[in-house]
Amino acid sequence: MNTSILVLWMAGCVNTVRFPPDLWGESWTTTDGWWSGDTGRPDTGLQTDGRLSVSRVLGGCNDAQTTIDYTAITTGWASDATLTIYRESDGRMEHHDMSIMDLDPAGTWDRWQIELEDGVAEGAHVPGINTVIACEEPGNVAYAIRLQDDTQRTSDCVLWGQSRNALNIQLISMDADVSAAGGCEFIEIP
Repeated sequence: MNTSILVLWMAGCVNTVRFPPDLWGESWTTTDGWWSGDTGRPDTGLQTDGRLSVSRVLGGCNDAQTTIDYTAITTGWASDATLTIYRESDGRMEHHDMSIMDLDPAGTWDRWQIELEDGVAEGAHVPGINTVIACEEPGNVAYAIRLQDDTQRTSDCVLWGQSRNALNIQLISMDADVSAAGGCEFIEIP
């Protein structure tokens, strides 16, 4: 085979891959549709103490009331993010690992997301995929996002919803880092 043809053929097989890739096509600052609210904390990059923290939470139930979707923006890189959903009427608590969707190569922020089908039957519940708790539940539901740092310790915890006091008590009793911090920070998500 002619070497010039081989070089051209090989050149046609090369793709350019960006890192990190664009894992989510939309901007996290989107405020249209069902996205709403933020933590109320200043979104200024790394805090002066360098602590990993949640700087913004977006989401809720979609318009069709069929999924619960949340996105968390962090300051710093988290090794893990967990969404906890708590229903006070029966004490049901679910923990769902969120997925990393994007990050700053310099380490100043991450974007974590989760989308859960809501209102599934008890026997069909799969953590990270769906939830027994429905979007149209009465107001006794609370949500929390906990961030773990590179040592797998909880670095930050924020919570919101009608039953946030009850959820805070539960998280304090099950997570030593949340307990040491005196509980999670209450935020408002409209």
